[in-house]
Amino acid sequence: MKLLDYGCSYICFSGPENAVRFWIESRTRIIDEERGRTEDYYQCGACKSEHTWTTDKPARFLFSEDNHDFTPVFGPDYSVIFRRKAYLSDRYRTVVSLASEFAAFGSPAATTKEARGVRRLATSTAIREAAHAALPLVARVELTNHQSCRKAIIECPVKTININAERNLYQVDTGPVAWPDLAVRSTRLADTIALAFVAFNSFSAADFIVEAPTPLVQDGQETRKVHHYSHILRSPARTSIYAIAASAP
Repeated sequence: MKLLDYGCSYICFSGPENAVRFWIESRTRIIDEERGRTEDYYQCGACKSEHTWTTDKPARFLFSEDNHDFTPVFGPDYSVIFRRKAYLSDRYRTVVSLASEFAAFGSPAATTKEARGVRRLATSTAIREAAHAALPLVARVELTNHQSCRKAIIECPVKTININAERNLYQVDTGPVAWPDLAVRSTRLADTIALAFVAFNSFSAADFIVEAPTPLVQDGQETRKVHHYSHILRSPARTSIYAIAASAP
């Protein structure tokens, strides 16, 4: 599993009506050892719901009313689409086939580039020095569930990292990523995926905060629910951080 160059990796569609390009924001590989199956899922950057091609209607706004965040996670057979509105919605999460949901976009292709000059940072000191040198960093979090015989490798660029030079400490806090619930025994691996942020400050565990229905409480009373990053969990994990060679000025 070669490290991706996340500045140059995209999901590109080829349809004449809308050859849309999505930026790959993270990659999750799910390994089902019981069935001998491995699938890669590419979580792409979010956009907003919009009216596309409205040049013939200049009075119409490009962004749709009752707007929602649109975050796709593309898989080999099935993909997961997250549509986050300001309120709880039945359409928040849908698992779709590419052929049915994106027919107007044509055939998709993962146009990815491998990162060059990759160096694994094996110590807190190496991580701190690479961060201070402003090198691009990529994190990997490897998860295992022995009951379901499934594993996952979550890979993402490190957007935010905390550094304590005096104590020689680091803490990654980044996302979103496609987090798979490895305990779910679904035939479709796409059914296990949720959006989450990941944080870790050691090589042996990772914390996740998963987007989930979350109650809004006012004066001790629940008024409604929204989708929010609120479900916190910790997993034994093998974590690693890689530095990428800096680009020439």
